[in-house]
Amino acid sequence: MGQAQFALYGALKDDAIRDILAIRGAGAADLIRAKRSIMRLMQASTNPVAIVEAMLADARTLNRDRVAALYHAVLQEGVSQKVLFAADRARELIGQNRKVVIWTIFQSTIESMVDVASDLSPVFINGTVESGSADDPTTREGKIRLFHENPDCGLLVANPAACSEGISLHTVCHEAIYLDRGYNAAHYLQSIDRIHRLGLAPTIETNISILQSITPTGLASIDYSVARALLRKLRVMEAALEDEDIRQISLDEEENVNNQVFDDSRDLEDMNELLDLLVQKPTATQIDEADMA
Repeated sequence: MGQAQFALYGALKDDAIRDILAIRGAGAADLIRAKRSIMRLMQASTNPVAIVEAMLADARTLNRDRVAALYHAVLQEGVSQKVLFAADRARELIGQNRKVVIWTIFQSTIESMVDVASDLSPVFINGTVESGSADDPTTREGKIRLFHENPDCGLLVANPAACSEGISLHTVCHEAIYLDRGYNAAHYLQSIDRIHRLGLAPTIETNISILQSITPTGLASIDYSVARALLRKLRVMEAALEDEDIRQISLDEEENVNNQVFDDSRDLEDMNELLDLLVQKPTATQIDEADMA
């Protein structure tokens, strides 16, 4: 994270703690506020410009002077290191004649990613892209066809929820980069299935890259929080379905969670306590994680 992104993330972390604590025994309005705080924290980890713009546009935002100051600092800092890294990694892979799909759960981040990687002639799919003829490049089917058939189009930027069914990329694409992930394990598994299917030749290598922001000392990583939640859900699914593929994904996720890098390992206990607050404590009130993703 850049310094302005640090500052924004820290302010949103405090808001999230306050709002999550407030939902105990509270009503629907407090639950919605807590969900929004968590989503803002997730977005700040990837696309701070978009979230601070949304905060300024939100009439419910308090302390507008503070938000305005953060806005100018974040705007001056520009696109996050995570988005820039994803674009550079995509360029590297496409230079090796490998097509790439970049996943993000936020529409504004899709737009930012497409803009930053415009030199790669990307196509995008989100909830606003409608189904239609494969001959129409503005439809979901048209964009998929372009990605499959046009050698100059090496990048697809998409939302897992918008591509959860009826889309196959595995014949041409075997590289996935996750800018962020939501708490919905089903959407995560379905997004993996877009590029990895039974019947692929054993010589074909499929790679999944998950990007996570390193947080400064004393701040919990929401990306790590999501990884922990997904691991817990994948373990439940593995036990229920006895699925070897889910078991392997669970093992990969467990290795990912257990090898986190923090700025200061002495703060790991404090970090985990905050993550418990962000991930585990709200389950007593049953935040609908599917709605959050």
